[in-house]
Amino acid sequence: MSSIIKVPQLEVLRLKIVDAIRFSEKYWMIYRERTFGIATILDLIYKRLYIEILFFTNEDVIKRGVPLIKIYTPTETEFDFIEIIVEPDIDKDGLVSPKKIIERVNKLIKKELESHLAILDNEIQLIDEHFENSPVVGNPYFRKIRIYLPDLIIKFKINLEKYPLEPKLMEKNQIIIEKYIKTYIERFKEILREKFKGTLRQKVKRVTAFMENISINTDVIKSWDAENPPHIFQIIKSLFNLKGGTQHLVVNNISSGEDIKDITFNIHRGQSIGILYNLESSREFRSNTQIVKLFNIIAGSQLIDSGTIKLFGRHIQLATNDELKKIVITSHLLDERILNMSIKKAVHYNIKIKPKWKIRKRALSTKAKFAGIFSKIDEIISLPPKYKTKKSFINSALEVTGLLNRKKEKVSTLSNIDRLLLSISRELLKSPDIIMFSVPPGELERIQGENFNDFMNKIKKKFHVILIIHGRKNIVSNCDKILMVSGKTAELGTVNDFISKIPHFGEIITIELNNPDIDALKKMLEIKSATFITERVNEKYKIFSRKNPDQLIIKLMEIVGPYIYNYKKYKASMHEYLEFFNLT
Repeated sequence: MSSIIKVPQLEVLRLKIVDAIRFSEKYWMIYRERTFGIATILDLIYKRLYIEILFFTNEDVIKRGVPLIKIYTPTETEFDFIEIIVEPDIDKDGLVSPKKIIERVNKLIKKELESHLAILDNEIQLIDEHFENSPVVGNPYFRKIRIYLPDLIIKFKINLEKYPLEPKLMEKNQIIIEKYIKTYIERFKEILREKFKGTLRQKVKRVTAFMENISINTDVIKSWDAENPPHIFQIIKSLFNLKGGTQHLVVNNISSGEDIKDITFNIHRGQSIGILYNLESSREFRSNTQIVKLFNIIAGSQLIDSGTIKLFGRHIQLATNDELKKIVITSHLLDERILNMSIKKAVHYNIKIKPKWKIRKRALSTKAKFAGIFSKIDEIISLPPKYKTKKSFINSALEVTGLLNRKKEKVSTLSNIDRLLLSISRELLKSPDIIMFSVPPGELERIQGENFNDFMNKIKKKFHVILIIHGRKNIVSNCDKILMVSGKTAELGTVNDFISKIPHFGEIITIELNNPDIDALKKMLEIKSATFITERVNEKYKIFSRKNPDQLIIKLMEIVGPYIYNYKKYKASMHEYLEFFNLT
């Protein structure tokens, strides 16, 4: 007669742990306090966590007075382990469930990561509001920053993956050693004097005097507090003693006559702002008149009744002629003299181009020996951007507008949109700070619009200019900011800002019906919690839901379910926002 062998609870628990981590690369089994458990090391980039979880049998709980679970971690975390300890998951055999506990721990880890990434995303947004910047090697949390100072551009990289721990500025953690500043100034002076000899001595004096007077504030680094850290943009402003608005074009509440009312926006180099007039087609001529007037005001050639415009920290009225020349307005209307020329010749016709000088490589290599903040600077260069030769400068201007491989084509054969791109290329050869233009009337085809948007992105990145674009919604939607003018009101925001004004963060529904019953269709259109746009009568409808879209879908199924052959829920575009705006 066979007898039933009772497996000890501890062995059952061990087997359950083995099963739970069988295919895991993150967890391993441990034995401590006369029981089994699991351990893991989590590398969250900004901190490493060592976690131990010990599981106890029911017998241990009764005999030894221990809990079912103990969790150890020497590092303070944001994980709510108390919830797991107080309410552990139990399997059908009455023992604690390692598999379910691991699932809960993984969810907490994911929550921690999402929380941290939200903090980093906020820092990136703040940086983007204040400085021209771009990701390094596609890493959104490793940024290349450009700071514009009188006669200088400073470029450096900053890694904030570990924030709120101290960010990494270039390769070294030590940021500033003040005693090296003078050495740097002397070397920089020698470089400039060697390059310009005696012709630009006054410029050299201005530059070196400016560098000598830079106030380097190291307190924010020396007293770094990870529990209450400053924002990254505050660190950058402090390091270079930057004043408000020195990196931006700031248009503040300007008005002029009846056409321009309370326009406000700010934008820095490397960004674009799209201006969208939400007017009926019959008023399109008025919108074109308004945009020409607004462009002239920004360019400093037309007065305003009220408000202010500051160009990189200075009132536009105080701008020099050379500074005003760097604010250009262009269009697809070209000089008749270049229409019969090839693109290659037309792009630089009647434009005086001076190849930008380039500091000798040997001179630049000495910067690696400097300590302090200046050892972190990639380059210090004279405005505007540098190029070795006139030819490469011209080719770069054609490349970013997609015309380089078409340079043998005649200008007269180009479409209006291509003529605009050629006009932009010509302006880029003048090394402007701001380019303003209206996209020619007429809806661009999808591919053509996508290509145009891609060109604008390349221009911003390579030539570091501000683009102010007036155009259709498919072009404006690509811009970093949007100024929507409707009647006498103007509203500024991003695409997401506008779309989020649609109920439920811009979620909309499209539904297609097949021979619906008329009474059922009428009942659907009478739903008070939704706004319907007819795309095809009795067949296709776009729906803006004022309540939970999922609940609306259930209601639609109840009313017209038998007639639905397709529906989808998706995020609205700027086009749909305008539809919603005009309806409401």
